[in-house]
Amino acid sequence: GNRFTSDHTSDVEVGHAEESLSFTSSSILRSLMIAKEELELHAIRTGHSHMYLCILKEQKLLDLFPVSGNTVVDVGQDEATACSLLKEMALKINKLVGARMHHLSVCQWEVKLKLESDGPAIGSWRVVTTNVTGHTCTVDV
Repeated sequence: GNRFTSDHTSDVEVGHAEESLSFTSSSILRSLMIAKEELELHAIRTGHSHMYLCILKEQKLLDLFPVSGNTVVDVGQDEATACSLLKEMALKINKLVGARMHHLSVCQWEVKLKLESDGPAIGSWRVVTTNVTGHTCTVDV
């Protein structure tokens, strides 16, 4: 049978969407997809689940921008820019996998990463995406 219904994003759709995501977003999305597949495969039902990803390799702020060919982007190195980029990244990823994650009772996923920056954005960042109802998503950075 078909594992996906109309409100779920298929792996093919995710693959196409991944082309417009940033390097870091694509890495996080792939990790979430693998974790989601494990949940589906083992049909684990534990009430509500929380996924936690820790990215060990330092990320550059430029890695948070969508891949756009040869375009060189002048990236602000401040905390507000980093916060905005991380929030936008989480919302894009949630748009792709949020409904399926909710169906699997994953109400929250969290990413911890280190940013390499020449400005105040340098250091550890934590992005928490919560989607308890399946219809509303909140992102805390």
